[in-house]
Amino acid sequence: MISLERIMVALDLSTMDEHVIKYLANRVKSIKPAKIYFFNAQKSLELPPALKEEYPELVVPGDEEARAIMKAEVKRYFPEVEQYDVEYKVVEGSARREIIRWTNHKNINLLILGLKPANEGSGLLTVQVARNVPCSLLLVPKNPPKQTQKIWVASDFSDYGKLAWDTGASVAAATPGTELVLHHVYEVPSGYSKIGKTQEEFSNIMRIHAQKQFLEEQKRIESLNVPSSAVFTWNRSEASISKLVNDVAKENEADLIVVGTRGVRGLQAFFLGSVAAKLVQYCHEIPILLVRDPDTSFNLIDFIDSL
Repeated sequence: MISLERIMVALDLSTMDEHVIKYLANRVKSIKPAKIYFFNAQKSLELPPALKEEYPELVVPGDEEARAIMKAEVKRYFPEVEQYDVEYKVVEGSARREIIRWTNHKNINLLILGLKPANEGSGLLTVQVARNVPCSLLLVPKNPPKQTQKIWVASDFSDYGKLAWDTGASVAAATPGTELVLHHVYEVPSGYSKIGKTQEEFSNIMRIHAQKQFLEEQKRIESLNVPSSAVFTWNRSEASISKLVNDVAKENEADLIVVGTRGVRGLQAFFLGSVAAKLVQYCHEIPILLVRDPDTSFNLIDFIDSL
């Protein structure tokens, strides 16, 4: 189970902030953070002199004004915020770079970020952050579910799948009445005919094997008393696994998707895709929790600064 003691909430002073803040407010008691940072990064806190002269009515909020706006929005949508240790931070610079830098600097365990529709132009930023941020990441879409009643854990039964399962189970245990579902997508290897089996027969063998692994996963969370079940999907057409996870989760009315990420190191972080990173491109209706093992995270800022 990952630690969620130190949370950073990235806000952009848009209407998206309302959805993000409300989502946190509705679930903060189950997360029980020791520290919450509300964070805003702006490319520039000052207008060029020529623009100031031509458009005197155009005002770009300075750091104090941006901080005041954040405080007002947080208090409006999260009335109980004063019960927590909170800090507001406004910085100048690239949103991607500053988010990654400050999650490192503040030893953040969980970053919460708004997940805007692709047509609003935030897709690239979200994917870049998802691939490179050193902590776990919660992506909140517009109008997210008010309650979390079904948690959907995408798992391949690897160590990262188990980390996602354990995290999902802990979240479910903190929210009584929440159901936990493990979703395993599998593909039949091309060599099945060499052992005298049809594709359907080998698919059944793989499903039975996955069912046994799921029973082991159930045993590991018995003490939490969380109701759990599994869905097994044969990716017969070799479609995008990320799209399958999103589509099946929507069909089953999931309220939260949890995925473990490998947190690859070095240059691989720039070039390797993953189910988790690609899921961000498909899912714009269900919140996504990307669980990262902090021991395998790559320090991107140190790498950039070394160039």
